[in-house]
Amino acid sequence: MTVIYHEADADPTPLAGATVAVVGYGNQGRCWALNLRDSGLDVRVHVRADTSRDAAVADGFAVADLDGMHGADVVCLLVPDDVIPTVEVVPRDDALVVLASGYCLAFDRVRYPCDVGMIAPRMLGPEVRRCYEEGVGFITALGVHAEVTGWAKARLLALAGAIGGLRQGVIELTAMQEAVLDLAVEQALAPRCAG
Repeated sequence: MTVIYHEADADPTPLAGATVAVVGYGNQGRCWALNLRDSGLDVRVHVRADTSRDAAVADGFAVADLDGMHGADVVCLLVPDDVIPTVEVVPRDDALVVLASGYCLAFDRVRYPCDVGMIAPRMLGPEVRRCYEEGVGFITALGVHAEVTGWAKARLLALAGAIGGLRQGVIELTAMQEAVLDLAVEQALAPRCAG
């Protein structure tokens, strides 16, 4: 049975006082960081010393190197799927690691010893930001991949609400379901529609 969550299903309490590390400041990272900050969360951006760092500083974020993410309560890995396995993530046992795609989780490219989940907006980051600013939602998939603390789903729902993803409803999918859907759209549907 398909499960869809809405704003009423999320309690922000599990993220109260939490530090959120946003790793990457590109397509999804910038928009998530801005939305999370605008929702009142303590966001820190972790990027390499390049133009993305300059952009994060210009947007007023506390910026640190990648190794600074390890002490955060929530680590949002918002870099491309092919880069995620190369990023050394050493989260606390009670942390939550979140990916914006199911690919690396579904195909066992990463493992973390803590709560792990997916919040996958079905649109590009700038649209995620625009929808947030306009007060409308966007199609999003959400799934718990690993449960350690007993709070994974509650924290994922709170985070999805903070980025604006619960306004139209979030569909619960496994990482494999989201990855297969994404691959089907990219490899089968999109080329067919373009041609």
